[in-house]
Amino acid sequence: MNFGLAVWRFSVIVDRFIELFEIDVNTVKYNEVIDAVLEFQSQELLENFRSYHQKKANLRIVKKELNSGRSHLARIKTQKKDLRIDNNDL
Repeated sequence: MNFGLAVWRFSVIVDRFIELFEIDVNTVKYNEVIDAVLEFQSQELLENFRSYHQKKANLRIVKKELNSGRSHLARIKTQKKDLRIDNNDL
C-alpha cells in the first residue's frame, strides 16, 4: 500500500489515524448520538479525527442505488469527476 497517495480509502484513514495518534482502541469511549450512530466522547479525539479525515478523504457524490454496488472497486486514484470538499465549502 502506498501511503504517499493524497487520497485514501476510509479504512486506511482510520488505521493511519490510530497509528499516528497512538490510540488504544480498547479504551476509546463513545456516545450514541442517534439509533446506533456512535460518536467519540472525547471532543479532542473527535476534532482530531474530523480534521485528519478531511485532509485525507476524497468524497464522491453517488446515487444511493450505485453506492453499495460499486463499493468493491475501492478506487483510490483521483478522477476528474471527483469533487473535493474543503473547509470553505462547509
